[in-house]
Amino acid sequence: MEFFKKSVGVALVALSSIAHAEFSGHKIQIRYLFPEQSTQYEAPQTAVVGGGVEFTSVCDGNFNADVSASSITLGFNTSSIWNNTSFNGPEFFDVEGTIPKIYGVTVNESTSMVGLDASRISFDEDHIWVNWNGLNFNPSMKVILDVQFQPPKPEPVPAVSISNAGDGALTVNWTAPNDNGSAVTKYTVTGVPGGSCTTEVVPPATTPATSCTVTGLTNGTAYKFTVVATNANGDSVASPESAEAVPSADLTFVGAGPNITLAGGVVAAAYSQTLQVTGGLPPYTFSVTGELPPGLALDSATGVVSGTPTTPGTYSFSVMAMDSAVQAELAAKALHVAEQTFTIVVTAAPVVQATPTPVPALGGAGLLLLSGVVA
Repeated sequence: MEFFKKSVGVALVALSSIAHAEFSGHKIQIRYLFPEQSTQYEAPQTAVVGGGVEFTSVCDGNFNADVSASSITLGFNTSSIWNNTSFNGPEFFDVEGTIPKIYGVTVNESTSMVGLDASRISFDEDHIWVNWNGLNFNPSMKVILDVQFQPPKPEPVPAVSISNAGDGALTVNWTAPNDNGSAVTKYTVTGVPGGSCTTEVVPPATTPATSCTVTGLTNGTAYKFTVVATNANGDSVASPESAEAVPSADLTFVGAGPNITLAGGVVAAAYSQTLQVTGGLPPYTFSVTGELPPGLALDSATGVVSGTPTTPGTYSFSVMAMDSAVQAELAAKALHVAEQTFTIVVTAAPVVQATPTPVPALGGAGLLLLSGVVA
């Protein structure tokens, strides 16, 4: 099968990349397609772009391809007319998807192959196709295609963490990514199941802050967050998710103040009072510092002070309440602590005195009778 009419000569076709050229060090593949774009004429060849000619024998040895950082040059050993079929020409392909995406290919005004215009060029993000079917070529001709690569967006934010869990709010912190040569102008934080915040450049700063506080969250609900960086060329891929974190109101004792006086106790009488807290993340734990009235004890799980007092007096003590500790599934869970001073006054048991039994008085007859008995 002939794809051109043979004659002798040399022609060059050069594909030159201008903005953000990134061929060097990447793998590129060349295939020759004939007689239609979906038909491969010969097996593809792949090479890493570097020094020298990457492809020395293409299309039955009729041309070679030299790829540099910003151009692809094709050298021909014949002069002829390419057969006029559906497609007759080379394809270039980014094998590993590492070259910046292509978003424009234009025919340079220095092109001298008659008839090779924009209608002969097609491309997508990873491919360029040149269809020179039916065209003449000879040693004096050249074709230059300018390739515009997509300017690089920022790399993904590498790490996200949570701090300052508060009442309906969490502070999200992250590490600035590589901006790929174009300064990051904004960060967007997105939470699951909800919540968001953004940071932008605020002069005189030249970069946006790498933390922001997400408000309006539901206390007691676990949240995860991702961060997207934006520069003049677009948005990065979303960062890895943060660990879960749970917002909550500050932990406080009900009636908190310098001192809370609990109900008084009585020696030898059963006593029970519950220390109440609000906020934080239940379950809570309680611990006591100082002197509880003898006979009373604090339940560390319930916050109940109970027992039977044995000694009267005024007793002051401090209680610390702590909300739930870090758990595996809530690695950044809030940890709140509250301390409060309490006083209990224990009084002695009341003294019960016996009441004497009254003796009935004797009337006159009774006295006469009694005197007779005595006599």
